[in-house]
Amino acid sequence: MYTPLRVFLLLTMLVSISSCAPFFAEDELLEVQLPTIGPQAATSVSTTITFGALQEHRAVYEPLIEAFNAQQLEMQVRFVALDDVRRTTEGQERREQLRAIAEAADTAYPFTNGAVADEAALFQDLLPLINADQGFDQNDYLPGALQSTSDQALYALPRTISVPVLSYNKTLWDERGLPPPSPDWAWNQMRVAALRLTERSYGQITTYGMIDQGDGLLFMSGELLRNDSSITQRSAADIRIDAPWNRTVLSEMPALVSDGTVYIDRNRASNLNSLSQVIRSGKVGMWPTGLLPLPADVPFEIGTAAYPVMPLPFFSSRDQYVISRGTAYPELAWRWLAFLSKQVTAPTEAALDFTLTVPARRSVAVQSGYWDAIGPEVAAAVEATLARPAAPSSTLATTVWWLREPLHQVVFEGEAIADALAQAQTAYETWQNDQQTAQGVTPDAPLIVATAAPDTSPGVTQIVFATEQFNSDALRQQAELFQRQRPDISVEITAQGGQFSVVDLAATADCFGLAGPPATSGAELLDLQPLLDGDARQPAADIPPALLALYRQQGRLVALPHAVSFRVMAYNRELFDAAGLNYPTENWTLDTLVGSARQLQQEIGGQGYGFALHGGVSNGVLTFLDLADAQAVAMRDQQITLQFTQPEVLAAIQRYVELLQTSSPHQQLSGYANSPNESTIVQQLQNGEIALWFDTTAGLPIQQVGQQIGLAPLPLKNNALLPRTIGANGLAIAADTPHPQACWDWITFLNERPPSVPGAFPARQSLSESQEFQATVAPDAVAVYNTYLMALDQPPVQSDNWELQSFETPLDPFWFFRAVDRALQGGDLERELAEAQRLTEQFLDCTRGGTPGPDCAVQVDPKYQGWKNATLPAFSR
Repeated sequence: MYTPLRVFLLLTMLVSISSCAPFFAEDELLEVQLPTIGPQAATSVSTTITFGALQEHRAVYEPLIEAFNAQQLEMQVRFVALDDVRRTTEGQERREQLRAIAEAADTAYPFTNGAVADEAALFQDLLPLINADQGFDQNDYLPGALQSTSDQALYALPRTISVPVLSYNKTLWDERGLPPPSPDWAWNQMRVAALRLTERSYGQITTYGMIDQGDGLLFMSGELLRNDSSITQRSAADIRIDAPWNRTVLSEMPALVSDGTVYIDRNRASNLNSLSQVIRSGKVGMWPTGLLPLPADVPFEIGTAAYPVMPLPFFSSRDQYVISRGTAYPELAWRWLAFLSKQVTAPTEAALDFTLTVPARRSVAVQSGYWDAIGPEVAAAVEATLARPAAPSSTLATTVWWLREPLHQVVFEGEAIADALAQAQTAYETWQNDQQTAQGVTPDAPLIVATAAPDTSPGVTQIVFATEQFNSDALRQQAELFQRQRPDISVEITAQGGQFSVVDLAATADCFGLAGPPATSGAELLDLQPLLDGDARQPAADIPPALLALYRQQGRLVALPHAVSFRVMAYNRELFDAAGLNYPTENWTLDTLVGSARQLQQEIGGQGYGFALHGGVSNGVLTFLDLADAQAVAMRDQQITLQFTQPEVLAAIQRYVELLQTSSPHQQLSGYANSPNESTIVQQLQNGEIALWFDTTAGLPIQQVGQQIGLAPLPLKNNALLPRTIGANGLAIAADTPHPQACWDWITFLNERPPSVPGAFPARQSLSESQEFQATVAPDAVAVYNTYLMALDQPPVQSDNWELQSFETPLDPFWFFRAVDRALQGGDLERELAEAQRLTEQFLDCTRGGTPGPDCAVQVDPKYQGWKNATLPAFSR
């Protein structure tokens, strides 16, 4: 059960964003004395226990497992990837995730954020194992690292602890005549410093006193202590969120935020890169260390200090190792963790951290060179924080946590203080009742740890294949079939969640799936052309050259096309029937599309809409521009020329705007600014209220295609495809894999079968045209495929319009899409586009001079709200 103090610990800025990544790199293992405790250590039968971690950490832990196993006779450790556990528990409560981890492996490095806390039903109490292990030196741990969450139990062994420290701009401090922070400085001193650091000019903030990354919880903590010093002496029973001193704090915070004394993110999701850029520009006096990596290349000197002395949990376990309560071998599991705790582990991914991550063991910190790496000033701040008594106030932490929502409502939404506090008090009382009810809940069912997989027989080549999460189960079935045919090759399927680059994939897997061509040079990928040329089972002519071209880079074939999806015109058959109109065909033109949408609107106006934009609703204008042969952007020799006000561009966009105004539910565009796309369109599509829209075969409810939903190709231009009509998934092999032939045999096996990607066709033409495959696909989808297949014989339409959406150019699309949006809402299109071109050209000129994009964006437009160069908003009183 979570206590208020633990919730605060997990979710405020005082606890780092867990990267689940080890921090230091060393080639040597530490010399360790393996513990010999408990009767099971003497068994003569080799026992296998499992260690669970994410696939991305396999490269870190497998060498350690190998070194440990080499010293063991009676036990062995085997790595178990937890990616499927993360996938299947995504969106569930954190405790359900922890239970799934405890059932997946005997020991684990959990991927969830924060400490394990009091999880007696899930994890072993480590204190008896620690006390029984004479070789385990508890004094090697930093102060508080092994502090139990209760006096009787410890449910995790910390690998690192998080110590938040503060960075400050020494140049600004010197200009304001401020002395450096002392190790024991108080909150009032920090508050005064923030006030003196803040500057405004002509109603705009030019320098922020400090960034408080965490809904303002740190600043509110200091203000509460300043207004009510007795809060730390009160018990939890005395907590009142609507107390008078809380009203006082909330009445002061809006002025502190609007003046720039403290920056609190209005959207609670600041672009962290943008925060870094603002700090680099010298516009922030203080910030949590980690927002700007140390050391930083900036034109000012950075100082580091401890946070003010306050009764808050200023350090905690960042990540840890656990032993499942369900393991049959707790003593052997402890033997492995005791060994693991003494090792210097290497990072597998970069992570932004608002705190400094310190190895929990002193010996590991020394061995890794941690103290030398961070430098004497940072080390002094860390040591000063660690030396403080670990006596945080649960009452203060709980109060501040429940004030975060009222703070947001009062500062940014104009809510009355009394109303905001009353709502929070009600929510707090509901939470208290839920906690009391939870104490009477029936205990969890007993844990049963999954049995370790059998050893692979000698002579079998093992390869790791990484894929997207949604199709990992289907691929495991394919892997089982493959191994029955090829018993000499074993394929382990790992599911990748989140955003992974080609570099990440190549570092953690032998071969893998790619969602589209790689954005890098492809140097991490093996050239497959020699393998394709030498394999008579894979005739290159069976894959359309245009698809192979998607994966050719500098003469190298970096992936084998596997699955193909298409952009299409989707339509509602029932609404077309009701309007008495013919369905779209491959002969449709832009004129036909616009005329049909308007006629549909006239006929079914009371039941739905003739046309709508689905997905990134700002992108529809780019398709209209391509269909109208209008180029808003021209790229020549890497030079960008803007043509927003050309007559053909104006005419195409005017037609687009009129279509939306007369035949769609859209009253404004979304998705181009730092805001979410419209959500009502999805519901209207599901309700059958939209007659015609752009979509992809991979994004449609395929079971309705051929019934309520029909498909047609996008209008062709002189029998050529529009840009971005085809999307392909590829199969790639890491350049440095030791098993290229085994990977080739596996991916060609996959390519001989229909893909597991929903709504996709096989890249191999013979397979797509087979009766067996086409029997599983709606006739409309087959017709679209056949139309596009013929168009693949010639180059696609050349268009630079999509450079507006490219990450690879400095071009920012915000002002262009804003002009279209304003015209949709009644503005003068020609004037808006002229303004958009002027601002975009000024932005490009600014970036060409070397100024960072976020700074340029707000320089040319103080009201900039785009996503590409998001930065701190300027507050005004």
